Amino acid sequence: MQNPTVRRRVAGLFSLLLAAIMTLAVFGMSPALAADTTEVASGNINASQKGSLTIHKYAEPKTGNDNDGREITGGLPKNTALDGVTFDVQKVEGIDIATDAGWKLIKELVGKTSIDGVPADGTTQLTLGSAKSVTTANGGKAMLTGLDLGVYLVTETGDEGGNNITSKAAPFFVTIPFPDAKEASGWNYDVHVYPKNSVTSAEKVVEDTDAVKVGDQLKWHVSFMIPEGDDLKSFEITDKLDPKTEYVSATAQIVPAGTTIPVPDNVTGTSVKPTLTWGEYSGTTKQDLSAKFEEDALTTLNANKGEKVVLTIVVEVKKIEGDGEITNPDAQGWFNDPNHSSTSVTPEKPETSSWGKFQIFKYASNDKGATKLALDGAVFDIYAEAALQEDGTFSGDPLYTVTTANGGLAQVDGLKFGTYYVVETQAPAGYEINKTKTKVEVIGVNKIKINDKEGTLVEIENKKATPGTDLPELPLTGASGTLLLTLGGAALIALAVGTFFVGARNKSRD
Repeated sequence: MQNPTVRRRVAGLFSLLLAAIMTLAVFGMSPALAADTTEVASGNINASQKGSLTIHKYAEPKTGNDNDGREITGGLPKNTALDGVTFDVQKVEGIDIATDAGWKLIKELVGKTSIDGVPADGTTQLTLGSAKSVTTANGGKAMLTGLDLGVYLVTETGDEGGNNITSKAAPFFVTIPFPDAKEASGWNYDVHVYPKNSVTSAEKVVEDTDAVKVGDQLKWHVSFMIPEGDDLKSFEITDKLDPKTEYVSATAQIVPAGTTIPVPDNVTGTSVKPTLTWGEYSGTTKQDLSAKFEEDALTTLNANKGEKVVLTIVVEVKKIEGDGEITNPDAQGWFNDPNHSSTSVTPEKPETSSWGKFQIFKYASNDKGATKLALDGAVFDIYAEAALQEDGTFSGDPLYTVTTANGGLAQVDGLKFGTYYVVETQAPAGYEINKTKTKVEVIGVNKIKINDKEGTLVEIENKKATPGTDLPELPLTGASGTLLLTLGGAALIALAVGTFFVGARNKSRD
């Protein structure tokens, strides 16, 4: 029969090995940083006592303390507690921690995240009990009480708190009780664990200052903080471009953590080149963009942890339809997840670029009756408000030049929300040019505001041209023209009669 003292020493050794496992699993530290290595008398476990497990969830905990199963009361002031993180806790059935055989099985769990392959000789069948699900709250804590003594598998299952977790903590095993030389019995029945997470921040900003009309370009800036902690093994940004736009180019750079987005001109970033690929297409337009950071690009990211990586996507505005909103809500960051099998990180509330369009209606002002006479053939230039000079002229080329047709209508296909001027440059034949600079505020698709009044059409009237002012006077018209014709006709008749009598007299002489 084995000596009881030897048995206790063996069990104590296995207990200390498990303590090293937990320190490595929960903090990722070297086993050399495990709890106190003083020999623990494992034979005095109180089999009738219940235990508890408290999970503390922080973003990359860097406490400077070893994880010895006790609650850490200091060293966490700069860490971020994560509420809303979910865990499943399952008891491992088939391990009796009161026996040497049980601790031998625990030894085989070193470096594992599941019970698969334990024991190696297949002599014992290990199973997992039903899962007890908990969610961290009130400072990143989740607690289970009244636990039976044994070995438990703790698995992080999700994030319901929007914490932008880049990768889940690896599953780990913990014993209840946990070896603790500071306790008189050598065991801690109320265990605290600190599984770590790498987190990021995400942002998406549109830069459309220089875009005012269809054909102009705007930029989408998608940024993620490069997570601290373990090196990234893979990283990918995906985005689905708005079908009202067409892809032009994409570039990436790394900038300091506090840099505002878009990156100011006075900030010089570190260029990094992702591999660009495309998924679905809409006609000939590229829409589903994937930017994978591989090899050298990934090395550069890992060398700049805590800073921002910014992907800038340039697109061209091709059309305005629907509500006129140009948006890209589908940008996602995939950290250490090349198969997209878990939850990605998505920037919150992506900005939009708001666009509209309108029609011009040209009509005759002196038309009689209730129906306005539509005029085709009027030509208009459209200018941005900023183009108006102090002398009343406009700088640069017009944004659009349109001509009324098909019932006096001219379509202005797309303008970003803002204020513009509509200026007539050519009137329909027989009409005066309306020299008014019509100020129009674009506030939606076929929705405008003129003089604080909302409407759907820019209506501009024309007057008929005035003879002698806008048109030359026509000769021989009116009373004076008639008199001249009468007098001229009488003179011709008198001349003809005189000629007749002179001719007759001359014949009589002969």
